[in-house]
Amino acid sequence: MAARRGIPEACTAIAGAAAGPADFAAGIETEVKLATTAAGLVQALEWPPFAAGTGTGSRLLRSIYFDTANRDLLAQGIVLRIRTSDNADPVLTLKQPAHGRHGPFHRLESEVPAPGMTPMLALFGPDIAAELLGITGGQPLEAQFETRVTRQTRHITSGGAEIEAAFDNGVVVLPEVKELPLCEIELELKSGDAGSLYDLARAAVDALPLTLDVASKSQKGFQLKSGKPPSAEKSAALDLDRSAAFEQMMIRVLSSSTLQFISNWAPLHQTDEAEPIHQMRVSLRRMRTALKIFGHVLHFSEFGELRAEAKRLATALGKARALDAFRDNARKGPLTSAVRAAGCEALMKRIEQHRKPAYAAARALIASKATTDFVLRIESILARHAWRDDSNITGHDLLDETARSFAAATLERLRRRVLKRGRKLRKRSEEERHSLRIALKDLRYTMEFSAGLFGHSRRLQRWLSKVAVLQDVLGARNDAMSTAQLLQDLVAGAPAETVRAAGFVVGWEAHGLLHSEDVLHAAWEDFKSLKPFW
Repeated sequence: MAARRGIPEACTAIAGAAAGPADFAAGIETEVKLATTAAGLVQALEWPPFAAGTGTGSRLLRSIYFDTANRDLLAQGIVLRIRTSDNADPVLTLKQPAHGRHGPFHRLESEVPAPGMTPMLALFGPDIAAELLGITGGQPLEAQFETRVTRQTRHITSGGAEIEAAFDNGVVVLPEVKELPLCEIELELKSGDAGSLYDLARAAVDALPLTLDVASKSQKGFQLKSGKPPSAEKSAALDLDRSAAFEQMMIRVLSSSTLQFISNWAPLHQTDEAEPIHQMRVSLRRMRTALKIFGHVLHFSEFGELRAEAKRLATALGKARALDAFRDNARKGPLTSAVRAAGCEALMKRIEQHRKPAYAAARALIASKATTDFVLRIESILARHAWRDDSNITGHDLLDETARSFAAATLERLRRRVLKRGRKLRKRSEEERHSLRIALKDLRYTMEFSAGLFGHSRRLQRWLSKVAVLQDVLGARNDAMSTAQLLQDLVAGAPAETVRAAGFVVGWEAHGLLHSEDVLHAAWEDFKSLKPFW
């Protein structure tokens, strides 16, 4: 057995070491993590709702995280750790995401007492051990990093919930003696109403110097070890099938959009790459579409309020995204020309100068209390099924009906709207074409939401492909039309050479619009020929 001092260099998973499968607790962990400072922890412990809880004093927690040399478990979103607390016996814990079936603050968790600091997979039972060995290929599990945390715990009754509040102050430690400070509050639902958990978190954020922290200790540790910023996250496939109820679809779609939104917070804060902001705006558009189509039948007032806030956030992120889109399009287009204007390099430097404050504003927006409250409010509404308590909504009878029938009716309605907005497309103004583009986005996202309900058919994939092509052509035209206004604002007061370069880019984009007209109409004819799969 490895000594408890220091991290063992390599610990082999011993699948057959236990005499038989041990009993272990398996369930869903529902937890909100809030980041703060050491001073913020002291202030939080004195906040009346937390101070009223029953405490357990301070404990020293030491957790060692394991994976193969190739990070096979991490690649599957699996976390394996052994934790000790003062002189207590070690506990072996296995965690996995539960996003396909639950919200962004849920994880699957299994815990079992361990005889020492070597991760013995057989303790989880033969089925789990076999699954993990299949993932690792039988490769030895090595200690990756550890966390050392001083924790104070309070047990709180809030609303209809029993909640454990853990106040952690410590570090992530690597064998190379790298350290990352940890200062956070974990609010974990022990029993009762999950909505009360989110409401307590909302109240705490409003009253205290706290921000929503969407990265777990394990994610922070693996990122510290890799030395690379986290990657942008796209939307995940929904775990829906033909038998899913309308209400089930609604919850999973909105949770999925929320998950995509918050999953890109850490990448935004740690990189200047364009993709995190782009994916956040995509998630907010998906959310707005979902709130629109569900609100169309329910008329639940809070959906309208959430949709307005999602629009505000997307608009606020728009400046940074517009600069990113221009920069990327210029690199692929005008800057590749042998006859590009002499001031193009100066123009691109000017773009970079404007990106810095735009990104600073985006990061401040995401770190704001209002944005945290927006996310927690969504989760509170979903956890409570708040629409069921609203006597003013219509569509109560729809909640338990199949999502498939709702999706079919909605897709047909959205298809007709697209056809109406695209009628006589050659004569449509750019503003009208933009309206068509919005209608196509609603149709495309609704098809993605509904994919499992229709068995992921080939016809559905064909629809998604054709709609994506048409949407991309219209999007490229929209970007080109926006270039002139963007550059007019950016080159105000710039040297003449930079202004001439801006004119060159505008001319390049205008020439591209002429060619895209034929591409647009070909894509439109392809779309019109599609037969509904629903």
